[in-house]
Amino acid sequence: MGRRIACGMFAAFFGIAAFGGITTTVTGSANTQTVIFTVIFSAITVLLIWGASRPINYASRYQKKQPKQTPIQQHQSSEAMRAQRIAEINSMTELPVISAPVSVVLKKGEICHYQTPANILIVKNQVVGHTGGYRGASIRVAKGLTLHTGGSRGQTIRQDVQYKYPGILTITSQRIIMTGDKGFDYSIDKLTSFTKYVDGVGIQFGNKNYTLTIGEPHWPDKILSLIQAGAAVESKLPPIKPENISEIHTNCANADPEIETPDGAELSYLDAEALKFWNKKHTDFVVPQYYSQTAFGRNVGPALKRLINGGYLETGTLKDRIELKTIPELKAILAEKELKTSGNKAELVYRIESNFDTETVEELFPVNIYKITEKGKDALDPYSIISDNEKHALGLSYYRLLSAKKKNPGEENNVILAKMLSDDIQNCYRLGNLDRYMPLIEKSGRFMREIGEAELSFECYSLTFFVATVNHKPVDFISIGHNLEQSGKLCGYNFNQMISAFKDAIKKSDPFALGTDKNIETSVKKLIDSLK
Repeated sequence: MGRRIACGMFAAFFGIAAFGGITTTVTGSANTQTVIFTVIFSAITVLLIWGASRPINYASRYQKKQPKQTPIQQHQSSEAMRAQRIAEINSMTELPVISAPVSVVLKKGEICHYQTPANILIVKNQVVGHTGGYRGASIRVAKGLTLHTGGSRGQTIRQDVQYKYPGILTITSQRIIMTGDKGFDYSIDKLTSFTKYVDGVGIQFGNKNYTLTIGEPHWPDKILSLIQAGAAVESKLPPIKPENISEIHTNCANADPEIETPDGAELSYLDAEALKFWNKKHTDFVVPQYYSQTAFGRNVGPALKRLINGGYLETGTLKDRIELKTIPELKAILAEKELKTSGNKAELVYRIESNFDTETVEELFPVNIYKITEKGKDALDPYSIISDNEKHALGLSYYRLLSAKKKNPGEENNVILAKMLSDDIQNCYRLGNLDRYMPLIEKSGRFMREIGEAELSFECYSLTFFVATVNHKPVDFISIGHNLEQSGKLCGYNFNQMISAFKDAIKKSDPFALGTDKNIETSVKKLIDSLK
């Protein structure tokens, strides 16, 4: 209302002046200066009249005055949601069912109850730097040749360095499975200990211990409790019964003719995937019927015969057959023949090999395994960049990977993958996409550490932490800070050197022009707090 009154008063003043100027101009007695002032006052009068008549949006004004949540309020809200989520999990009385689990093949009658992305944490005591001594100098003489001058190393510094291996944690009615590097596959009855942490779980099978980080550690605990209690399965989806499972017989060599096969590749992409799928599978394995929903699943069955006939896949040896049995089963077979039953599994297997003829072994151990041959390994090489992409969990598309490999046939896979990540990051800069930039730069930091590029990894994690600080969105600062610290240790930095290198990385990159001194200092304080 005040704006309208003010605009009206000034409009009246300038309007009178403009009217006088117009009158003088019409009578012909106005000079040039009078005409100019008349035009200016007329324009001002029009603008003021428009300002006085424009409606006021009280709703938007009210919205702007709404107070933002403080960090403490945000934390309390997050904790309340977390408590509500835990209560929902604890109230479950039936086992959930995942009808189409990923990255795992179910056995006959097996039901998948739970899946989530997870990381296996492994701590290694490694050399992270040296103290004292004279470093010497290194002079690059030619490509691949470096001359090192004399010097003394001094004392070695060793520290625990934490590595993360991503994968998918799966709990079924029979097994606990973790895919990816350092993964595992154990039956539930082998579980000897389960520990729940704030951001993960600890699992022990006999003398094997695993620590995993997951988003909701209450889930596995609840699922295992329901399984042990013999809880009912959700009625919305009945369990898969043996009579519902049948072997698929389709004549689909390559379900998608548009999929490009790399130059010189002996196998199509689907057959290459089928080759990896059948490797180490038991010969009595039956393809589940739901596999027919995908091109890969439709191809797995018919590809088996082609791969064996082509020499890419073979069955295992007699020893492989015997090793499929458990120690109690092997001891029972030896006891039946009144042979010695003591010793470890390798000794029991050897004893059976030495005392049973081939025909008897084949009769006692009818199930064998499939194994990739040397020819099969060579046939998979054109698709190695896809395997490396999956190994490092980079999430790059099949088409992009093969296209990049075709354009750079002489480049190592890690170099190509690094260039692709760099292209995606630069695209974020061009579009100003801060939200997509954060997971990309963090993924790059993990990838660089996994391939041994500690300094690049440190720079990527520095940018991740900095952008997370200025982006004001809820993230796990402790986890990012820990990864940053670990990469710093691999570079040989002490604490002060790490903080200095952190600042230098931000100043050098200046992501999205946010690298001001104030933002950097704020981020440094946040980093120090996250490492306490």
